[in-house]
Amino acid sequence: ISSNNNNIGVAANNLKDYANAEKFYKKALKFTDDPNESLMIKSNLANTYYLETKYKESTDLYEAILTEIKEKDEVYAKILSNYAKVKWEQNNNYNPLPEFREAYLIQKKAGDLWGMDASYSNLATYYHNVNKDSALYYSNKMYNIAKELSSTTDQLEALENKIKLDEDDNIKDYFKEYDQLKDSLNIAELKSKNQ
Repeated sequence: ISSNNNNIGVAANNLKDYANAEKFYKKALKFTDDPNESLMIKSNLANTYYLETKYKESTDLYEAILTEIKEKDEVYAKILSNYAKVKWEQNNNYNPLPEFREAYLIQKKAGDLWGMDASYSNLATYYHNVNKDSALYYSNKMYNIAKELSSTTDQLEALENKIKLDEDDNIKDYFKEYDQLKDSLNIAELKSKNQ
């Protein structure tokens, strides 16, 4: 029952139906006594709060989750990174770099490619208005790892950053690849909707 409610919450969240996502995540929490499953559901709920721009609820929940995690593993790194991102979104004067770097080092040590991909995205976003060279560096890292993971969505995000940040000579090539990937993603989404 807990897993089914969580899955419905994920589906609602993906459809941007945040009110229902919240409702199903909260129902899922009532039906689990598994600590790992509970952490995952709480993390999903905190992310939904973030997407709704309920930053205080999101950071409060992420803080609570961080105190529950015993090991500094990939799960801890993901939660820490998300927590820092929300804190920074809530307050532009907050410096998320220590948490972003700590999360990245844990993910790198564990060989967590998906986690590293997310960290590169966060770092590229952070540096976008601070240091264009660093933003481009992390966008390139994200692009390479997204290709390795066959993540079209993340490749598109990295290419979009590269288009905004790189020199004029490369932009046409980036845009051409971006356009092709976007078309293939749209076709895949249409097929998925039909299913």
